[in-house]
Order: sequence, then C-alpha cells, then structure tokens
Amino acid sequence: MFIVDVFKPEFRLRAFLMGSGSMVMNTTLLLAYYHHYRPMLAWRAQAQADPSVAHPTEGGAVADGVGALARVVQPMLLGLSVLLGTVMLAWLLVMIGQYAADPKAISDVKTLVPRK
Repeated sequence: MFIVDVFKPEFRLRAFLMGSGSMVMNTTLLLAYYHHYRPMLAWRAQAQADPSVAHPTEGGAVADGVGALARVVQPMLLGLSVLLGTVMLAWLLVMIGQYAADPKAISDVKTLVPRK
C-alpha cells in the first residue's frame, strides 16, 4: 500500500497520508512483536518443540542490533502511528460525511474516459 499510494505519478495528499500512515503503523507493530520475529534472523534456526516459550538468545548479532534499534525507535513510532492513525480516521470520516450529505454517482464526479 505504501508503494502504490506514495510513489504515484501525481501527488495526492490523501494517498500520501494513507500510504505513509499504514507503513508507520505496520512498522510499529513489527517492532512491538519483534521478540516473535527474532528467531527468524538466526543463520541456522532450529525447530522449537514449544513455540510459546520465547528464546531471546536466538538470532545472533544481527538480532541484537535490530533489537537495540527497536527499543530506541519504538516509542517515537508509537506516537507517530497514533497521530497518523487519528488523521487517517478523521479523513475517512470526513469523506463519508461528505458522501452522506451529497451522494453522487462516480460518473457525476469525474468524467469517465475510455482507455486507448
């Protein structure tokens, strides 16, 4: 969603906010559940008999570095994701309210032109 919304040929604020907001919120969730992803960073991962038991030592130096970065970045991303999520929700509510106040067919809003 991030790539489709942000890297469009024409800039649209709504698309930029929705794409960036979804990227920030998904990154925040990824960092919040990092301890579940950490074993996947191990070079030679072993199957675990009981997946409910966490083994934070798995993953090696790469996992340690990512974990340290996650602890620093996560509080900032959490605040940003709450802010962007609120803006996205408000924007959607405004669009729904505008449609409810004056419902129009898509053909009335934008002229449909056949593709060549």
